[in-house]
Amino acid sequence: MNRLFTAFLLMLVIAPFVMTAQDETGPQLPIVLEFADSLVGRGTTETEERAFLGNVRFRQGNVTVRADRAVQHIAANRVDLIGRVRVTQGSLVIEAPSVTYDGTTNIAVARNGATVRDGARTVRSKTARYSARTHIVRFAGEVHMQDDSLRMVADSLDYERDTDRRLAWGNVAMADRDGASWLQGDSVLHDAGRRTTTIAGNARIWQHDGADSLFVQANRVVTERSAGDAFVAVGNVSVVRSTLSARADSIHYDEVSGQMYLHRNPVVWSDSTMLKADTINLVVPDRIVRSIVGAGNAFMTSRTDTVRPDRFDQLRGDAIVFTIDQDTVRMVEAVGNTQSLYFGTDDGEPQGLAQFASDTTKILFVQGSPDDVIWLGGIRGEHHPESVVAGKPTTYRLPGFLWRDDRPVRALPPDIPFLRTGSM
Repeated sequence: MNRLFTAFLLMLVIAPFVMTAQDETGPQLPIVLEFADSLVGRGTTETEERAFLGNVRFRQGNVTVRADRAVQHIAANRVDLIGRVRVTQGSLVIEAPSVTYDGTTNIAVARNGATVRDGARTVRSKTARYSARTHIVRFAGEVHMQDDSLRMVADSLDYERDTDRRLAWGNVAMADRDGASWLQGDSVLHDAGRRTTTIAGNARIWQHDGADSLFVQANRVVTERSAGDAFVAVGNVSVVRSTLSARADSIHYDEVSGQMYLHRNPVVWSDSTMLKADTINLVVPDRIVRSIVGAGNAFMTSRTDTVRPDRFDQLRGDAIVFTIDQDTVRMVEAVGNTQSLYFGTDDGEPQGLAQFASDTTKILFVQGSPDDVIWLGGIRGEHHPESVVAGKPTTYRLPGFLWRDDRPVRALPPDIPFLRTGSM
């Protein structure tokens, strides 16, 4: 048996996705040709070929290789396996119509489709390329992967066996088998050693937990699994959770501490109310929003009069705290140099406005809308009758006023049949 063919079979022994296999360092097991209908040799020394024809079956230890034909090209230092190629080692099964191995570059290529199975894991693609030198396998063209916990589609997938890193790129989408979590992006890098997943380019994450749901969108998202779930989202970040929505340049969430931090131009919407500040912190123990804290130049704006949408209730202070219960704002408290401006109504009719300054301002909410206002310490203020306010409500704005109409909405997960059914 030619040593090139022996080297090819040894490459298959350490094929990708064999999680328990190790590179051989001791004596190699003998390779046994168990069966072939015929063996043919032809050509001169320079062009010699050897062909194993019909029901070819090799065995090396617990590795078996089956094919309709096996052709060895001596001068080209290449071996072709052709027709119903099947490599088996324990739970591992590699299937392809054909496989070519180049002994010079130590690269094996399946150009006409390949399927790799190892226990509950299956990967299928149009082509597969494996380097015995770098121990990297590359799947390309309509890549589908699934195991007992997730499913994935991508244009390409690289797997680094030595570091257990997987990089998928090109229209990447993943979903768990229960349909509770989805992700999507231009590329996804999973590093098992660091227990991190990086989604880059149009990154999106969906999570469902009973009646609750979370949607995150950003330029890049890095998730980490250690003591608990955590993620960092960077660049044009938006978050939607039940009745809450948020935007910021970066968001950091940590399940262990129960905190979600919004940095650089953060804005949060809840019902008809919007909060902006230098930084905003959501307190979310057990993934339930309990409070929202805006610190530094905090400003709250509410649009509750749907008949007169140019009238905004406003509140500003050094810090503003929302108290949340069952995803609904129950109370807002502003502290430090607070200013407030509220338009009044009576049976739906406008009743002017009240403008006050105080040390602390508390607002009680009913069904998501301001209902009662309490001013504490150093109170100064005035009332403006409707006869004065009518026709010019836009002139009544506190310093720092802002209302944004770009409240993010929850997008739908990708509608890819394979992610729902797992049918290859």
